Amino acid sequence: MIFTLPNSETMLRRLLAVSDDSCLREHLYPLLLKRAGMSCTNYGPVLLLATDLMEYHKQTPSTRTRPTWKQIHELVKALTDNPEAQVEAERFLDELPSSPFRMYQQILHSLME
Repeated sequence: MIFTLPNSETMLRRLLAVSDDSCLREHLYPLLLKRAGMSCTNYGPVLLLATDLMEYHKQTPSTRTRPTWKQIHELVKALTDNPEAQVEAERFLDELPSSPFRMYQQILHSLME
């Protein structure tokens, strides 16, 4: 299935509902907003978020805000209007044991110890 990501206004409103943290607002959300209105497959939101999270990590010091695993799921949902695509993206996210998100989660966990 191919669908279109929300427009930038809708996307920003949804992203801010996930987290209004200033670091995310200034560094991660602009990366995601560049993709507003883009066409993608069910897995697109997961792949786009993974790419933009990696870029976010390169741009920001490790002491800055990192989205939690729960927020990552919410961010994926914020990137699509299509309920079927949300379900497929969530399933894809959960079925990738070696995904960048799992590595991301492990890094977060080790930093908090």
